[in-house]
Amino acid sequence: MSINGIAKKVDNVISKTNTKINEKWINSSNFKSIKNTNSILNFEKNKNATSSVLSTCNYIESCENVSDNKITEGSLYDPKKTNTLLDGVNNKVSDLSVLDELVSNLNGLFDNDKNANNTVSINGSVSRVENKTIEKKESINKLPDWITNSGRKELNTEQKLYFKSEKKRSFKNLVKNFSSPLKFINRSLLPIKIDFEKTKVNERLNDFSFGDISNNKDFNNFSNKLNKLNKTFVDNIDMVMNKKALSHKKIDIMIKYQALERSLECKLVNDIKILSHEFKTDIAKSKFQENYSDLPGKINSKLNSTFNSNIDELFSSNMVDELRDLLKEKINSQNNKINIHDVINKTINSVMSPENKNNMMTEFENDVESIKKELSFNLTKELFKNLSKDVDFIGEKNAIAKIEGLIKTVKDDVSKKMGNPTDKIINSLKDSFYENIKSNDNGEDLLTRLFKNSSNNIHYKWAQDAVLLLISYETFENKNDQISSTNYINNGVVKDGGKGSKKIQETKIETTLSGIFSRLGLSLKNLDASKDEVLRKYFANYFEHY
Repeated sequence: MSINGIAKKVDNVISKTNTKINEKWINSSNFKSIKNTNSILNFEKNKNATSSVLSTCNYIESCENVSDNKITEGSLYDPKKTNTLLDGVNNKVSDLSVLDELVSNLNGLFDNDKNANNTVSINGSVSRVENKTIEKKESINKLPDWITNSGRKELNTEQKLYFKSEKKRSFKNLVKNFSSPLKFINRSLLPIKIDFEKTKVNERLNDFSFGDISNNKDFNNFSNKLNKLNKTFVDNIDMVMNKKALSHKKIDIMIKYQALERSLECKLVNDIKILSHEFKTDIAKSKFQENYSDLPGKINSKLNSTFNSNIDELFSSNMVDELRDLLKEKINSQNNKINIHDVINKTINSVMSPENKNNMMTEFENDVESIKKELSFNLTKELFKNLSKDVDFIGEKNAIAKIEGLIKTVKDDVSKKMGNPTDKIINSLKDSFYENIKSNDNGEDLLTRLFKNSSNNIHYKWAQDAVLLLISYETFENKNDQISSTNYINNGVVKDGGKGSKKIQETKIETTLSGIFSRLGLSLKNLDASKDEVLRKYFANYFEHY
C-alpha cells in the first residue's frame, strides 16, 4: 500500500477514536485530572466545560485515576480487575499518541525529501511495527543540461510552405519587358528543365530503417523525425507542383517554382544531415552522462587537494599537468581507442588559457572557490564538446554508415533527375544574376534587398532564382568529374605550429558561386555556410520563423 493510503487509514482511525472519546467526555468523573503541558485541568471544577475545537487527544499528556482499583506494576491498568471507562480511554490515548507520531512522520516524508530516510515505527501495546524504514532511492549523479547542450535548436521537421498573395507588379515592372527586352529574352531562354512529374527522390526515406542494429530511444528518435521530415517534404513538393500546373506554361512563373522545388531538395538533404548530427549528439550525450557524470566532482577534488587560495597556482603548468593526467586516466578507463592527446589538448588549452583565467577572475572577483567550481564544469563541458566529435567515442558506426548511405542515395537521385550542369547552363545562370543587378550593387545590403520579402523588383527576383539554381546544381553535382581548378593555401609552417599547405579543388560552379557570394558580402572561406545563409534568407519568404 502507498504511504498516502497508510496515512489516510491512520487519519480515519484517529478521527473515529476522537469522536468516541468526545461523545463520552461527560463521563469523566473517574478522572482526577488530565495533565497538559501548559496547565492542569481539574474536572471537579470543569465537568460542564465545553469541548475544545482541537481533538481531545491533543491535550492529553497523562491521566491520573481516582479509582481504588490497584494498578498492576508496569501497567497503566489491569484489564482483569477493571472495566471502567478509564481502561478504554487509557488504551485509546496510548494508541493515539503512537498513531499521531506515525502520521507526523509520514506527513514529513511528503513535506521534505530530506526526511525520506527517517525511521517510522509504531511501538504500542496493540499494534507494533518494528523499525520499518522508508528509504528514498539514491539518485545518480546527473550533469547539468548546459554541459551537454550543443547550443543548436532541434530541427523543425514540420515546416509547411505558405504562399503569400502575389503582389501586383508596378507599372514600371510591367513595361520592363518592353524597355529591357534582352533581359526578358535571356530569362526565357534559360536552359532549365521544367519538371511536371511528381518527384521520386525521397523514395528511399519511405522504407529507411536501422534493421537489427539497435532499438534504443536515440535510434527511434531519429527514425520518427525522418518520417515527419519525409511527409513534410512530400506535402510541400505537392504544393509547388500545383503552382506550376496553374502557371499556364508562363516561363517566368515556371522558373520561379522550379527554383523553389530545387531549393526544397537542397533543404531535404541539409535537414537529413542535421538529423544525423542530432543523432550522433544524442548518442554522445547518453554515453557521456553514463561514463563522466562524476567528472566535475573529481576535478574539483583534484583542485581542492592541490591548491587552496592562489589563483596563479590554479592555472600553473603544474596544475595543467595534474588535470591532463586526470582526464587521460578517466578517458582511458572508458575507451582507449579515443585520440586522447588531441581531445585533452583542445580541452585544456581552451579552458586553462590566460584569457579565460582573466575573465573568470573578473567575473568571480578573485573568489578562488567559485573559480574552482567554474573550472570543473567548464572542463567537463569542453571535454564533451571534443569527445562528441570523436567517431570512436560515438561508436554506432553501422548506424551512422546507414544514414550517410541514405544521404548519398537521395543526392544521387536528385542529380539524375536534374542532369549534369553543362557549361552552357552555368554561364547562362551566371549571366542572369549579373544582368539583373546594377553594377554598383554589392555587399550585405544587396543580399538583404535581393531576398527581401516585400521586394517588388522583378529583376531581383530573376537574379535570386539564378543564385538558387546554381546552389542546387553545386549541391548535387558529381564533384569528382567536375574539378576545374586547384589552389594551395599556406596555413603556416608545420614545425612552427601551423597546419601546412592545404590543397583546395573547386568545380566551375563553386568558382562561379564564390564570385557571386563576394558581391553578396558572404564568406568565401566557407562555401557551405554561405549557401546555407542564402537558403535561410530565401526560405524566410515561405516558412514562418525560418
